Amino acid sequence: MLIRLLTAFAAAITLTAAGSASESVSRLAALFGQDADLTYPALSADGARIAFITRNEGRSLLVVMALEGDPGTRSVDITGHKIRGLFWLDDRFVMTTVSTFSANVQVGGPGRNLFEQWLSDTEYFALFALDTATMETVQMLGREPSLLPQSSLASFAGVRDGRVLMPAYRLGGGGGRPMLESTLFGVDPASGTGRVLETARLRSAEVPITRWFVDAQGNAVARLRFDNANDRSTLELRRGGNWRAHPHWDNMSPAGGVSGVDADGSGFYALRWSGGFRTVARFPADGGEPHGVLSAPPGRDVSGVIIDPVTRTPVGATYVDGAPRQVFLDADLAALHDMVAARAPGLIVNVSSWNAARTRALVHIAAPGEAGSFLLVDRPSGEIAPIGEVRPAITDAGLVSTRRLITYSTRDGATLEAIITDPPGAAPGEVRPLVVLPHGGPASQDHLGEDYIAGFIAALGYRVAQPNFRGSTGYGRAFERAGWGEWGGKMQDDVTDVLTHLIAEGAADPARVCIAGASYGGYAALAGAAFTPDLYRCAAAIAPVTDLWVFAGDIGARSSRRSRERDYWRRSIGDPTRQRAMLEARSPARHAAQVQAPVLLIHPVEDTVVPISQSELMQRALTNAGKDVRLVRLDGEDHWLSLPETRIAMLEELGMFLTAHLGAP
Repeated sequence: MLIRLLTAFAAAITLTAAGSASESVSRLAALFGQDADLTYPALSADGARIAFITRNEGRSLLVVMALEGDPGTRSVDITGHKIRGLFWLDDRFVMTTVSTFSANVQVGGPGRNLFEQWLSDTEYFALFALDTATMETVQMLGREPSLLPQSSLASFAGVRDGRVLMPAYRLGGGGGRPMLESTLFGVDPASGTGRVLETARLRSAEVPITRWFVDAQGNAVARLRFDNANDRSTLELRRGGNWRAHPHWDNMSPAGGVSGVDADGSGFYALRWSGGFRTVARFPADGGEPHGVLSAPPGRDVSGVIIDPVTRTPVGATYVDGAPRQVFLDADLAALHDMVAARAPGLIVNVSSWNAARTRALVHIAAPGEAGSFLLVDRPSGEIAPIGEVRPAITDAGLVSTRRLITYSTRDGATLEAIITDPPGAAPGEVRPLVVLPHGGPASQDHLGEDYIAGFIAALGYRVAQPNFRGSTGYGRAFERAGWGEWGGKMQDDVTDVLTHLIAEGAADPARVCIAGASYGGYAALAGAAFTPDLYRCAAAIAPVTDLWVFAGDIGARSSRRSRERDYWRRSIGDPTRQRAMLEARSPARHAAQVQAPVLLIHPVEDTVVPISQSELMQRALTNAGKDVRLVRLDGEDHWLSLPETRIAMLEELGMFLTAHLGAP
């Protein structure tokens, strides 16, 4: 009998968290902003053990536990570290990606900072190995003396003879003139030390090799070279001792690179436009023409390729069709998925981790709006066993909100989708105060899965509307590009039109509407307050862009003259040189005098995507115009609000602001 993993380990956590739930804003903020009880669960190669992240008595723990017999639970304290992912390398080592702001990190203790000569406002990523025999961690390449400053030492290319394969840039050249080299290291997971397996000298840092690709034996079979100056990539194939460009690599991949490799190195997989929608294409290693292998249902984009974390072979793809969905190339994983789907009709089902033989998998299930739970699925026996709930305290407190998909018409006749979150117990047609919550990106998409901010707002008693406006991903290239140059234009009209629709339906009280959002959503919130001031009683913006002309100029200053980042943002927002008048006309900070509603600004101090200076611009403009504004600075936090204490602080500020201006539901 498979054990119920978190029964003993997390029972105290669940009871404590459930008991903390109340009607107060601060307690709801703590409930929704806290780290989940079960994060990144992953199976070992033999399927006998599980690693996951949980919390206990204010600490974050990375836990390793057996699934059968004596669980032999062991853990390491990771409190304060931002874990971005977790997987098993084999049956002994667990690999984790960790990031930090403007510094390198050492989870296992102090160490030399690789970036001490080159620190800037950047989020740095590093790869660590946890030895489950000793529960000690080591950073991969953390003490390699030849490495150059680089923003990531977390890329994983595969395994050769038990060594982790990692690309990195270094200074080479031996006794001669130093040269910039793109290298592929083989790194010992026990010590973190590496040796060079492949080397390519680079004539210019503007045309680096950004990725190396290996087969199941760890042999380098291809590499991706990216030309920053011309926004072009080249897939280079190994031909004996030479490298030749794939003749049909057309740089049409929306992701800009390869997502997976066949085990024998015979083909490479990438997202590619086909018929105006993102699909998964296979590029044969013999230079043959690419062909499509996976697509989403009609009218939907593939959003990502699912790969085996160790072998890097593609096993399926993800897409959004109201909710997050999966489609598989691998028949074994498809069978594991379908076992659960057949027994859980109507739920959102996604396979998250599997053993090397692909006979066991961890599968996440959830109803729309729920954080859900994980199951252990065993294909040979047909057994499905519960592992644990992601956020049991919210479920136990009866605070799970209903999320549903609607369509609405825009003023120019387009039909768009939006996600509506109803307060717990509220009927869809019941009139409620409304919070319009546009998503960030703007190249992103809201769906029926859990959203902790929307869930928190709904728990306060307010209905939440999240429109997938033009410029959102998931609906094809034309829909996404329809948002280019439309910040404050058609994209903003689409946000306004979902409010108009809900008022007409009798689902929103027109006298009690606020608008809120983060990143691009923060811009949209401020644009709503500045350009449609009669609609909103308050506006809250988290890490917002506020002055388009200044922001676009800052991107140009931070990047090379023809970088991919610079070119993308100039297409999305506008060219600060040629379109200055338009950018200024659509910048809320330049129209502060038009704002009527109180404004709350919340901004992480260590934001490397939207600098805090954008919120400071807005604060000064509103203050000078005599408006009601408050700026809350989140020290030690990044753009994504990765730390629980600052997420809680953000939700508490937001909740107090909304209840002050919307009143009781």
